[in-house]
Amino acid sequence: MRNLLRVSILIVMLLSALTTSAQSYLQKRTVAAVEAEIGIGAVMATHKISQIGDNNLGVGASVELRYNFAKVPVDLGLSLAASTMSRGKGISGAIGANNFDSQTILLTSSYNFFQGRGASIFLGLGMGVAFCDRDSVNSGSITRFCAMPRVGVEFAQRIRLFASYKVYEKANNQFMFGVGFVLGGGKRD
Repeated sequence: MRNLLRVSILIVMLLSALTTSAQSYLQKRTVAAVEAEIGIGAVMATHKISQIGDNNLGVGASVELRYNFAKVPVDLGLSLAASTMSRGKGISGAIGANNFDSQTILLTSSYNFFQGRGASIFLGLGMGVAFCDRDSVNSGSITRFCAMPRVGVEFAQRIRLFASYKVYEKANNQFMFGVGFVLGGGKRD
């Protein structure tokens, strides 16, 4: 948990430094102030639990509302996400006998490189809470602090390919690769 806190603080400091340097350019806003994103992707646990078996791919979905600041290429948002994945096989041999479901509510922020162009790269961090429901050896529901570093590319200010890593419980931390569709946003008139 200490390492997670240290990494989170380091990322926030890095984003703050990038924001400060970007303010010196005093960019004119190139994108609209408010946008929403609907995302879907593949989810997989990054830690194997030997008693249960192999990690199976799962699915995740998210909705995010973002505000794009006017003079810096930074956005601030609220993300609601849910995912489900399974591990190993049950007694009957059916995949998915050991399910893990999670829902997260995160405050997010991203720094956008080349914002307003045909393709822009973003690097961000989300922090908030994860509600987890385990159906395995350590079954039960838990609530945990969650940090989510992410990186991606946005094409034509409408389609985002992204990779994120949700950190909240060693056994069930998860990597997600997905695609998001942006509503609103786009170039400012």
